[in-house]
Amino acid sequence: MVAMPVTRGYADLPGVRAEAEAVAGSYPGSVPLVGADATHTALASALSRAAVAHFACHAVNVPEDPSRSGLVLADGTFSVAELSVHDLEGHAFLAYLSACDTARGGRVLTDEAITLCAGLVLAGFTHAFGTLWPVDDAAAAFLAGRFHQALARRLGRGEAVEPARILNQLAEWTSGGWPDRPSRWATLIHFGG
Repeated sequence: MVAMPVTRGYADLPGVRAEAEAVAGSYPGSVPLVGADATHTALASALSRAAVAHFACHAVNVPEDPSRSGLVLADGTFSVAELSVHDLEGHAFLAYLSACDTARGGRVLTDEAITLCAGLVLAGFTHAFGTLWPVDDAAAAFLAGRFHQALARRLGRGEAVEPARILNQLAEWTSGGWPDRPSRWATLIHFGG
């Protein structure tokens, strides 16, 4: 769990603290990297053993060079290029990117395949979820909390887990509360198996 409620040079994300608590509460024993603790070194170490990773922070989308896109941590941007050198296959199950534009490709090539989500799958995560556009902070926290509660409940029961199905059910359920605001419930997209 990476959480950056305050990042120098970016708008504060007040919903991130509640989101971090909800996500960490779904996985007993998880060690959140919050604020100054969310560094390149700490993230690389955590990714080397994480089955589920959640990112609640700002993201940078660099359309003219998507490999420079990345997650904004306490000590700078953790880019797609940096992520791609990690070999997480075998233990990495799911990555959830609760950050803006993490599934959007470049502007130069409209079908650009390099995104943060694709980078996480390439690094070894079986499933990755990201956003297609800027996401409302409160809506992101709500969706993430509900998603991880459902996922952790199913994992805890030893059930077969289809994360994309959980996301579909969540979007269907949430759209009932905001039928005229798809920007709140339709932003997440699934990459991977």
